[in-house]
Amino acid sequence: MNGKKPLVIPLSKIAEGVDLCLENASRFCSDANLLIEKASYEHALGLCVFAIEELGKAVLLKSKAFETKRNSETDVVFKKEKLEDILHRTMENWKAKGFKGGRVVNPFYDHFSKLLMASSMMFIAIDTNVGKSIRGKIFHSIDEINKSFDGLLKEAYDLDFYNTDLREFALYVGYDEEKGEWTNGKLKSSPAKIKQLLTNIETAIKFYQLPSLDGFSHEP
Repeated sequence: MNGKKPLVIPLSKIAEGVDLCLENASRFCSDANLLIEKASYEHALGLCVFAIEELGKAVLLKSKAFETKRNSETDVVFKKEKLEDILHRTMENWKAKGFKGGRVVNPFYDHFSKLLMASSMMFIAIDTNVGKSIRGKIFHSIDEINKSFDGLLKEAYDLDFYNTDLREFALYVGYDEEKGEWTNGKLKSSPAKIKQLLTNIETAIKFYQLPSLDGFSHEP
């Protein structure tokens, strides 16, 4: 499980893996909803991160299956490679945000890779849900609509769902050497933002099950 040895998966097993990843992501969401009802928001956020990673793994499996079919091969192989080679054009967007290339990882095991693989579906879900939230509201101009939409988008992106540190903040006790004190997983994010993140994840999972939106047929 450390990603040192290449992982070889028969192409015929990919569809089953995608289904299992999406089912697991949905279960994480269901469990997160239960924790939110009990006001356990930090642990709910931790499960949200796990759900996004499982969604990202499903995206990764389909993407690799597509490449395998295109090359007329029978096995999907996950091995260590540069992050930018895994993400292709996607990485350019993240470099603009300050992320550096050059990392060599096995994407099947790498948390950051899976979070980034899920990012496109998450962005679609966020845009969709923000659009839904302004339906029925009264605006006096197109400019007012655009400002409202942009403001809601900015707020939605305040919680960096692709940040692997969220798991640390949400679930684990740590020690801050500079402050000389223990950290207990408390986040500055509001319960409302965590609830919205969960809604966005659930929307992204539903969207990814539609072949016309993910770019791949369900059967690899």
